[in-house]
Amino acid sequence: MHPFLPYVIISDVHETISHVLLSNIKPENIKSNLRKFTKEPHLAGTEANKRVAHDIAQLWSDFGLEDVHTVPYEVLLSYPDFNTPNRITIMDGEGREVFRSSGVSPVIIPDEQGGKYAGHQWLAYSAPGRVTAEVVYCNRGLKQDFDNLKRMGIDLKVSSCY
Repeated sequence: MHPFLPYVIISDVHETISHVLLSNIKPENIKSNLRKFTKEPHLAGTEANKRVAHDIAQLWSDFGLEDVHTVPYEVLLSYPDFNTPNRITIMDGEGREVFRSSGVSPVIIPDEQGGKYAGHQWLAYSAPGRVTAEVVYCNRGLKQDFDNLKRMGIDLKVSSCY
């Protein structure tokens, strides 16, 4: 719950609206919509993403929602290089490679994951480049975990945290 907003449940707003909303939620619709909207990759800012936004807006309009519209904006993300996928290589203490990812996840369910770019592994908000560092386990990543590492004299500025 947001600290500045009062706790509100749907039925407090309007009994009729809450009845209509809740009576129209059907598990089979959730399943079919998820399949429809996740069938092909739709990276933010791409034409595929625009099509998904249009389809959702159309669905909401079909349900009777008024003034449904989308707002175009420029997405400032890095995009994956589909010709040279990102990879992770793990080296042992002697500098020998013990693991290298392929950069592309294997297709397990072809009908659902068969899109050309579906399996590429990437982080949208990360810069491209190479990182070589000691790996440090940071437990759950809470402030107290980082305080403990600092108290132990571990310099996270030169480490790769997980």
